[in-house]
Amino acid sequence: MADYLYKELKVTNVGILDDSTVFGVGIAGAFEAEFKKLGGTVAKHSEYKKEQTSDFKSILLSFKNAGAKAVYVGGTDDQNICIPRKQMKDIGWDAPFTGGDGIETTDCVNQAAGNEAGIYATSAGADATQVPGAAQAIADFRKAFTGANDFGGYTMQSYDAANILMTAIGNAIKGNGGNKPSRKAVRDEMAKITTFQGVIGNYGFDQNGDTTLKIVSIYVVQNSPDPSKTTGVCGANAKNQCFVWKTQFDFAK
Repeated sequence: MADYLYKELKVTNVGILDDSTVFGVGIAGAFEAEFKKLGGTVAKHSEYKKEQTSDFKSILLSFKNAGAKAVYVGGTDDQNICIPRKQMKDIGWDAPFTGGDGIETTDCVNQAAGNEAGIYATSAGADATQVPGAAQAIADFRKAFTGANDFGGYTMQSYDAANILMTAIGNAIKGNGGNKPSRKAVRDEMAKITTFQGVIGNYGFDQNGDTTLKIVSIYVVQNSPDPSKTTGVCGANAKNQCFVWKTQFDFAK
């Protein structure tokens, strides 16, 4: 998100808000380090605790008055991290509201009530709807799971991960003469999988077990007359306000 704001949206000054959780503090810190490395300025970095904060207007005004042209939030919707988006409109501040996959949710869209458009979120993976070879798998999934928000940003990644794991389990069973394998045997078989063709791409794994498929997608909430053509992550009340794929970065390159 730091790269996207600085390089694509040409934002050079941001305000950062984190929810005081391990996750929120972690990604906010990573964002701040990268944004400054690129040459950006952090107007202010504030934090809050859910049980103590419901009014974010003073924090938002401090960002705005310090010259921030966007807000980055480190946190998740269960910590009310998207309520500030609603309150930005209350103070008359129109600026991008950005964060990680913890805000790419229906609850985030709901919390933004009346100011949904312009929420940007990152998701650690390619968007399956942009991969031609994934079309049939997506269609099959949506036929089996018909809920409005059943299909999400990580659905096809989860499907691929399950298939990789089942491949390792199957190989471990074969290696044990068709009998139940040990935990170590399954782990060892996982380590042998250095490449795997999944629905959204070819997964490689390095010596640490991390994937070499290092694509990060950018999504933005916008009015979508046909939510079925989006990620499927839309508001419960504002049903046409949905996260739509914008672009992606391939950090392997």
